[in-house]
Amino acid sequence: DYGNFGSAAAVLLQPTANGDSTNAARVILESNGTIDVAGTYYANQSGFNSNEFYFARISANGSTVEPFEYLFSSGPNADDHAQDLAIDSQGRYVVVGYHRGASGNYDFAAIRIRSDLYDVDNTFGSGGQTTIDFGDNGDDAKDVTLTPTGYIALGGQANGQAALALLDPNGN
Repeated sequence: DYGNFGSAAAVLLQPTANGDSTNAARVILESNGTIDVAGTYYANQSGFNSNEFYFARISANGSTVEPFEYLFSSGPNADDHAQDLAIDSQGRYVVVGYHRGASGNYDFAAIRIRSDLYDVDNTFGSGGQTTIDFGDNGDDAKDVTLTPTGYIALGGQANGQAALALLDPNGN
């Protein structure tokens, strides 16, 4: 029964600063009624944009929103967008999308968030993050699924072509 969910059965994911905005790209309803959201946090910072992975866990009644934001690298016009998420067998959140790297190219990107939501899991990839460069400027991971053995499959596009990547349980 979701009759007590939020105000008029709706919850807004409010940005933390005036002029910023959020976007929900993927929503998962867990068996306990918790709602998990992956998307993008758009931060307008003194003349440039800084887009970050955004994750929120919302309680079943909509009263508690626990947001988490992640930026792969800092600087003007950082551009990270989360597109999908999955929950592994240990309750950690795998969030995927794209990241604009130092060369300006867009790459597949993935993070794993600890189940307590306070930080990325630093045992995942390199310091908590993984990027995959297919050698062009149009890499975008749109989907993630987890195998029963913990491998992480990413699907999306690279320069207009279907692209797949398989990560081991450690994000490599």
